[in-house]
Order: sequence, then C-alpha cells, then structure tokens
Amino acid sequence: MTELLDRRPLNPSVPEVAQGFTRALVENGGGGVVAVLLYGSQLHRSSPDRYSAWDLAVVVDDYSAFHLAMRDHGHQRRNPALMSLMGRVLPPYVTAFNPPGMGSGLAKCLVLSESQFQRALGPRAQDHFMKGRFVQHVEVVWTASPEHETRIQAALEEARKDVLAWAGPFLEEPFDAASLTQRMLEVSFGAELRPETSGRAMEVWRSQEGWLKPTYGRVLSEAAERGELTREPDGRFRFRDTPGRWQRMRARIYFARSKVRGTARWAKHVVTFNDWLPYVKRKVERRTGLTIELTPAEERWPLILLWPKAIWVLRHGKAEQPEEENGI
Repeated sequence: MTELLDRRPLNPSVPEVAQGFTRALVENGGGGVVAVLLYGSQLHRSSPDRYSAWDLAVVVDDYSAFHLAMRDHGHQRRNPALMSLMGRVLPPYVTAFNPPGMGSGLAKCLVLSESQFQRALGPRAQDHFMKGRFVQHVEVVWTASPEHETRIQAALEEARKDVLAWAGPFLEEPFDAASLTQRMLEVSFGAELRPETSGRAMEVWRSQEGWLKPTYGRVLSEAAERGELTREPDGRFRFRDTPGRWQRMRARIYFARSKVRGTARWAKHVVTFNDWLPYVKRKVERRTGLTIELTPAEERWPLILLWPKAIWVLRHGKAEQPEEENGI
C-alpha cells in the first residue's frame, strides 16, 4: 500500500512516532484504512510518560479487509469476523498496535467506519465517547483522498459547533472561549467513569490552551453571527435564549446514557485489546498515584475477580491527587 502514501503523504506537522504508526497501519491494513487521526496526551503533552500510548483514530471503509490484513501481518490475534462484529456493536472498539520498528511504543487505536465517525461527532450521537475526545485538539495524520479529508474535517467542525448544545446548560453567563472550554472538559470527563484525579480536566485544558481559546473563539463568534449568542461589550457572550430546565434535563439524560454505554464498552475492549490488563494497570497507577497489586488469581480471572478492586480505585483515586491539582 506504499502507493497510497505516495499519492497522499503524511501530515509533516505531527510527531514522527505518530507518522510511523500511521504508515504501518496504512501499509498493513489491506486498503481498508481511509483516515488516521492523532489525539490525546501524546499530542497535547498533558503529562505523558514512557508508558503512555499514542492515541489514534483509525477510520476504515472495509472492516473485513482491514481485519484480515491485520491478522495476516501478525498484528491481531483475534478472529477477523469477531473483530468486525465488535466494530458494529457500540462503536468504536479499541485495539493495541505495536508493529516492528517502533520499539516499545504502543498505539491505542479507536477503529470505526467513516459513517460511524460522522454520526459519533454529529448532533445525533448516541453517546459522548467520541465527542469528548475529538472536540479537543486533534490532528489529521493521513487521509486516502481529498474527499476523505474534507469529510473528516467537516465532522470535526460539526462536533465543535455542537459543544454549545451539550455544555451550554451547565455554563455560567457571560462566558468566553476559556470558560466555555474549561466547562466543556469538566462535563466531558464527568460523562465517563475514569481512573483519574479531579484536577485532570484542568491539566488537559492548560496543555491545549493555545489551541482551545482561538478555536472556540471562532466557534463563539460564528454562533453570534447566526443569532444564537449575543456579544457583551467586554467581548464575552450570552445565549440569546438561555438553556432552561428542559435543556438541562435532556443533557443529563444524554450523559447518563453515555456513561452506561461507555462502561459497557469495557467488556468489549477486553476482547479487542491485546494484553489489556498490564496496560490498564499502568494507566491507573499513572493517573491516580495509587499502586495496584494484582494477585495471581486476579491476573488469571480479571473479569471475575477484579471488580472490588476496580470499584475501590474509582472511589479513592480522585482523593489521591497532588495539592496543585485541585479541581476547577
């Protein structure tokens, strides 16, 4: 698949490691990959360490071709038919990718179709899993054609415009790009059960401040031009029609459903993510400061025996935060 990369070169502005993972995905994906996007802590440098994975979204147009090729190249142990099924149930699914030549580096890939990508970022998304990640700073590493690039960028722009719909009911007026995006991240982090300290949302915001403020400054200005917002003399904004009780109720129902669906995906990720237990253990320890000791029985039967420890981590992890990471 080298000819695809010859026709459509990789984005030179992203780190070389992300380019390397993307090149390997395209070359080993059997022609099924149509776009790769980089997001997450390695992109915006929000306290990654040597164990941090590179977060990639892999958009495919043919699940079967992609999974068969990945298995044939030795990158996936699971049955291709099973992986295709996992792609259609509560998309996306998460898988690990560590091709030869990348050393100990690991890519954590969200795999989904282009139609799933567009729906997950649109106003009729079934949950917040993709929106919470892709309203932040994202880089398109590669697309298969200019048409794919246009559609991917349009979906990202649609997701940014929609932030006012789901974060608006929880905003204090007047607001600006800084207060909007801080609240946006707080609300997004609250939409999932996450093993992270309560200061994580502000840490992520600070790491992306230089991108978030101008990007959402434009979003707010465009909303004012459409008549959705009014601009105050000091440059801040108010809703022309302030969200009321009904809008807050709808938002809470959406986030409650999102949390249920996101938690249900955990069982699916166990199937699709090779060696998931060591990865999750390192991430929990890194994000909470807790030390997790697993017994041989827990390592052998994690889905049966780890639930009490997982609940303990979710309850106590946020209390183990440094002084400077107090919540927003």
